[in-house]
Amino acid sequence: MSVKIQLRRGLESSLPTLAEGEAGFTTDSNKLFIGTQSSGNIEIGISNILTDEIYQASHGFDDDFIYHNGTSWVKAIADVDSHTATHFAIAIDADNFQLVTMGEIDCTGMTDAASNALSAGQYYFLSQTVAGKITSTKPSIGLVQSVLKANGANDASILISEPASPTDTVDGGSF
Repeated sequence: MSVKIQLRRGLESSLPTLAEGEAGFTTDSNKLFIGTQSSGNIEIGISNILTDEIYQASHGFDDDFIYHNGTSWVKAIADVDSHTATHFAIAIDADNFQLVTMGEIDCTGMTDAASNALSAGQYYFLSQTVAGKITSTKPSIGLVQSVLKANGANDASILISEPASPTDTVDGGSF
């Protein structure tokens, strides 16, 4: 026997104050909220940005995908597994940056490796030729690493996946 559990759902603008422990799903923005007694509704999931502030003299990162090489943070490139992206860097100043592991970011003015503006709804992959940058074309050979989805003109979700060969498949299983 299977049981179907359905959450309270509707438009984000119509989201009521949820009871403590009650879940609500917004059908227009695909966000999940949980009601709390003291803080009201709290958004759960990918839109909660996870960051650390890092100091590295003259880091040179501004909207770059990066990884730590054992000594310092460097721009990632999809040429071998060990050079692929583990984080996204947002410059604060010349010596400090935010290290984003997942979540929604402001991508106003961000471009891909070919200097094209990001397109809403498009998934982007770590470039195999330009360190730190992305491409909208999924590689057909070499490593494939999905790292970002543009949600709109000025916002995107960091979605760093494990690098894979283009011929690899992942079976999510069945319910």
